[in-house]
Order: sequence, then C-alpha cells, then structure tokens
Amino acid sequence: MRRRAPVYLKVITWVLLFPMLYFGVRGMFSIDREASNNAAIDPSNATTPASDTMRLRLERAAAYGTFFAALVFAFPAVSRLARRNYILWTLPALALASTLWSQDRVKTASMAILATCLTAFSFYLVERFEPDELIELLNLVGMILTFSSYLIVALIPSAGIRFIDDSRAWQGIFVHKNYLGVSMVFFLAISYYARPRTAITRALRVFYQLSMLGLVVMSQSRTSWIELALLFLYLGFEHQYIQVGKNERALLLAAAAVIAVLTVSSLIYYASTVSVALGKSGDLTGRTVIFQALLPEIWKRPLEGFGYQAFFLGMHGESAHIVMTRGLKDVSNAENGVLQMWLELGLLGTGLMLFIIYRACRYAMASMAHRPSRSIRLACAMVFLAILGTMNGAKFMFPDSIDWMLFVVSYVQLAEHVRQPSMALARSRMLAWSY
Repeated sequence: MRRRAPVYLKVITWVLLFPMLYFGVRGMFSIDREASNNAAIDPSNATTPASDTMRLRLERAAAYGTFFAALVFAFPAVSRLARRNYILWTLPALALASTLWSQDRVKTASMAILATCLTAFSFYLVERFEPDELIELLNLVGMILTFSSYLIVALIPSAGIRFIDDSRAWQGIFVHKNYLGVSMVFFLAISYYARPRTAITRALRVFYQLSMLGLVVMSQSRTSWIELALLFLYLGFEHQYIQVGKNERALLLAAAAVIAVLTVSSLIYYASTVSVALGKSGDLTGRTVIFQALLPEIWKRPLEGFGYQAFFLGMHGESAHIVMTRGLKDVSNAENGVLQMWLELGLLGTGLMLFIIYRACRYAMASMAHRPSRSIRLACAMVFLAILGTMNGAKFMFPDSIDWMLFVVSYVQLAEHVRQPSMALARSRMLAWSY
C-alpha cells in the first residue's frame, strides 16, 4: 500500500490554515490588541473583542468565509454526519432560541450563529480529513502558534508580553496569558499522539514539546500549570488502562475515582492554602468573591438563564446588580464553565451540557477498552481536557474558540468509532448500563 502523503502537501491544508489559526487564538491575535496592552487601560476591556473595528471584522469574515467556501463541496457528507450526531446541535439550537428571552438579543443572536457555524466547521474537519491527517493538521497549527509566540515576544514585546499588570507574563500571539498557557496544554496533548515519520521529525517533536512547556511556564498561568499536571496524570492512567486486563480495568477505574474524589475534596477544603502556595491570593484571585456574587443571580432565572453570552453586560441588565452591590466592575466571566452556562442558558443548557459530556465519556470508555488508535486516544484526552475546562474559567461552546471545536471533533470521532460493526458488543454493553 502506498504511503500517505503528509497533510502539509495538500492544498486544502493551506486553504484552512487561517481559520484554524484564528480559532486557535480564540478569535483575536495579540497584535490586534497591542495598543490596549498597558496599565493605563481598564483590565475589564483588555481582552474584550472589539467587534466594531474593521480589522477584526475582516479577520472573522475571512475565517468563516473560507470555511463556508470549503463546506460547499462537502455539504452532503457533512450533513449526514451531522444528523447521526444530532445531540451536539441541541446546545447551539438552545443558544439561538435564547434570543427570545435574552437581555441583549442582538449579541445573543450573533454569538449563537457563530457557535453554530463553529460546530458545523468541526463536523467538516471530521468528514474532510482522516484521523491521522487531522492530528497532523492540528500539530501544524500548534507549531505555528508556538513559534510565532516566541517571535512576537522577541520582536513585538508590547504585544507578546503582558503589561496590563506587573506580572510581565508572556502571552505570545494570544491576547491573554491564560489563553497561551491552556492552548499549549491542548497542543502538547496533540503532539503526544502524533506519529513522527523519521528520526529527524522525532527530534523536532521533542524540541516542539519543550518549546510548548516553556510557554506554559512563562505564561505564569496557574490554570495551565494545573491542567498540565493533570494531563500528565491522565496520560499515565491511559497507559495503564490500555495495558491491563478487563478485571484490572474495573479496579483501576475505581481507584482513579476514589483518588479524584479525595483530590477534589482536598482542593476545595484547602483552596486558599493551595492558591497561596501557587503564588496567588487566598480567595483564588477573586474567584470565591465572584462565585458568591453570582450564585444568587442564578435563581432569578433558574430554568432559562439570561440568554447566550448575555449576562455580563457591564452596567446593563442583571450584571449591573453585582457591579453596584459587590463592586465587581471588571468581571466578564463566571470563572467556572458550569456556572457560566447556568447563568446564560439556565438549567436547560447546563443539563444539555452535562448530558453531552456524559455521552462523550461513555463513548470514550467503550473505545478505550478495544485497542484504541492514536486518534481515538487523542479524542479521549480532549474530552478529559474539556471536563477540566468546565471546572475553571473556560466557557463551554464559546464562539471563535478551538476548545469547542476540539470537543465536537472528539465527540464525533468517538461516536463514529463506537458505531462501527466491530464495536457492536461494546455498544450493547454500553446501552445496558447507560439507560
């Protein structure tokens, strides 16, 4: 059989490169916000997308326009794939429906449409590329973002280094240090599952991985440090899980569950101590204050929420209440994925989010028990990182974000894998304990 050509030799790779980079930096490059990267600027506006600027409008139009042009040629196959995995469309559909009760209908409608488009783009990637090709494509995107971050730090420090505060943390090509750090953790996981073709590419992969680790450290993002440590633990667990037999897997899962519960309980109980040990304040850099302020707001609209992307509106709507009573004028994020979803789409959206994650975990466990390929193992790792994201400041199903794209891609890959004839027994067992 003839060896497959590298993905970088395909024209479609370079056609889709800008959209991939655009989503990789979460919809904005640091050079787009260079002018506001100083201590004289209000931090609450430092990373807010200036969607009214022509430059950013053109970048967004180029990213989504390129995708739609490519989608035209693959629409029938993508639509079939989308119908088989219809559950993923329920959350974007609810986001669109929330326009009816949103505090800012224009913002909700526009952001929900973008989230729907990003979901469609994720389906397109699964349909257009073979699993190994998709790993290569994501690896290429990660390399460009990694080494361009070093270049921007060296050549344009006013954009690549954070000057809004005294931390001097690196943010590279991203608009925030947390975006840099967390994104490098994602791409580090992707590189782990890539298949080097030669000894030279293996050496280059090690150099690339060390470069990403350097950016995680220099970002000074404690969130990314914690996610990196947990990723290493996950990789060790995955290795053992694949190697042991069926009975040992049950024991390994039970042990991992006990350790996870004890760890989470300890972190909650000693949260302030851990935060201080990591060089942050005892209130988790203001997170506990934010949680206390937002919990009462949930019960004002517990079922439907305040509309997709329509709670944090400054002095407009319900967010004005926490600004005036708590003085939280700089808050634009709930700092917790579950809390954020509940504020925006209520119990309905939160339930859908948790159900989708639950199904992804089911598919992952079924797939991991049957000699998984590298692409399936990567999909499982992405689901793990998505779960971590719901526990920190990441927003689930955020437009222009590679986080949601990677989750959708991973979910679809796992679901399609489980649907294969060779997985019939696993499907029957999964259904037996799932319903």
